Amino acid sequence: MIFPQLKLESNPSESRIIQFKGYDVRNTIDDGSMRQMRNMSTDEYPNLAPRKKRGTYSRAYTNPRVIMQRMGKLAVITDDAFWYDGIKRISLDPDITEERRMVAINTRIVIFPDKVWFDINKGDTPSDSWGYLENTVNITDIAVHRNPVTYEAEITITPATGEDLTGFLKGDAISISGLTTVGADGYDNNLENAIIENIDYDNNKIWIAEGWVHYPTEDASDWTESGTFTMFRKVPDLEYVLEYNNRLYGTAGNTIYASKLGDPTNWYFYSTGTADASYAVEVSTDGEFTGIAPLPNQIVFFKENCIHKLYGYKPSNYQLITTQNVSGLEKGSEKSVELVNSTLYYKSREGIMVYTGDSPVLISPQFGNDRYYEAVAGTDKSKYYVSMKKRGDDSRHFFVYDISKEMWCEEDHTNANSFAYIDDLLLYVDNTTMDIKETVGRDNLEEDEVEWYARFGDYDEFIENKKVYSKMQMRLKMAEQTQAQVWISVDGGAWESVCHVETVDERVVELPIIPRRCDKFAILITGKGNVKIESLTRVVREGTSR
Repeated sequence: MIFPQLKLESNPSESRIIQFKGYDVRNTIDDGSMRQMRNMSTDEYPNLAPRKKRGTYSRAYTNPRVIMQRMGKLAVITDDAFWYDGIKRISLDPDITEERRMVAINTRIVIFPDKVWFDINKGDTPSDSWGYLENTVNITDIAVHRNPVTYEAEITITPATGEDLTGFLKGDAISISGLTTVGADGYDNNLENAIIENIDYDNNKIWIAEGWVHYPTEDASDWTESGTFTMFRKVPDLEYVLEYNNRLYGTAGNTIYASKLGDPTNWYFYSTGTADASYAVEVSTDGEFTGIAPLPNQIVFFKENCIHKLYGYKPSNYQLITTQNVSGLEKGSEKSVELVNSTLYYKSREGIMVYTGDSPVLISPQFGNDRYYEAVAGTDKSKYYVSMKKRGDDSRHFFVYDISKEMWCEEDHTNANSFAYIDDLLLYVDNTTMDIKETVGRDNLEEDEVEWYARFGDYDEFIENKKVYSKMQMRLKMAEQTQAQVWISVDGGAWESVCHVETVDERVVELPIIPRRCDKFAILITGKGNVKIESLTRVVREGTSR
């Protein structure tokens, strides 16, 4: 018996995207990911929606460079001044071309490389509200007397005309250079990091602890010298600095420094056995330091391929652990470091990393082969915002990482130079407009409606033959006075507009998208205003190979 030949038919298959997964430019991506986007966000996940409008926080500053929140107020550094709570507090040297850094310790804000401090609690008394970390006094005569009981050195100083000792304090580590008297056992009596035990400003006397002055002979009690001397309190030329447990830590060259406890003016207070002593250690690893960051139980000192971790709370129990051949902080991206819930986020040469104290982990594989540099970041504790330059064309790209959803979105080409989180607002300095702006606007919204786009695909269904799409539609929830337009590219061809919609009132729209028979296609949706993309559905069946 001969049976009739059955006709083979392919059943249509339906794919529905209801979870939109953010930015991804790798070779193979999920259906709900986007290869290009502008001004999109994860706020409405699993739906896709534009970011919220930004706002302008302040246009009151001329060329703001660095911002920081302290005690609920905004601190701002401009080209030539330091401002706190909207008031100019210190005039800074306009000739300093190095990028300035601010760090807070107790009631003070410290500025590098100027090496000046501002005391928040004394802000209403300008005469003593700020000062210099370093201090220098020129001296013409010096007389030394040894107390026969305590063996402290009592030093009487004759300051040069117009100078005094008021810039020094009890507990300072000071040095005096220019002395020629040779002390016991051949010691040069140029004092180095001697600690002031007491100070008498009226009579220009200071008392130095036993052991710092070496007398010309063992039984000598007094000596004098005239000439040109310098008494000074010095601070290292720190490249990177932070506060941790009421002490400043920093790096200069290949050395790690820690200040005296609670005192940013003293970095050479080497008082044996005391918990408030300063600290310094030189490391032997290759390369230069690239940044510094805190973790709950350690301080992290970065190099590009190395991480030094300092444990302990005082010099006597400090422990320095070194991990080499890891993805450390990229040179020039020191402002990308942010701490969120005991986790550090930072930019390495490979991409954005997370670090909790073990091994750094890459969280930006979605960037594919694209490489970025000079990253500057901020956080509102739920998202990590980072502005970076792209290698190849030096264009700026402003990315946002949703920490809980582990997804990236690209907003635009904003060139941010500094971030600060204050009063539930994440602020940034816009290097293009030179204003201080809000990542999510509160009152002073600078945008009428956000313009956005998202590019999906390519979709090829992993079928060898041509595909026939019998149904394709996108479901949108559109607010009033918004618009959207859908474009399609077939087999890598030019973009063709397939539908356009504008709303007067809020409504739900289902847009039909029917590509002709093809191997693959891509979809681009552009729009303006608050439009939520809820789903993308496609029904496909396999065609012939021709």
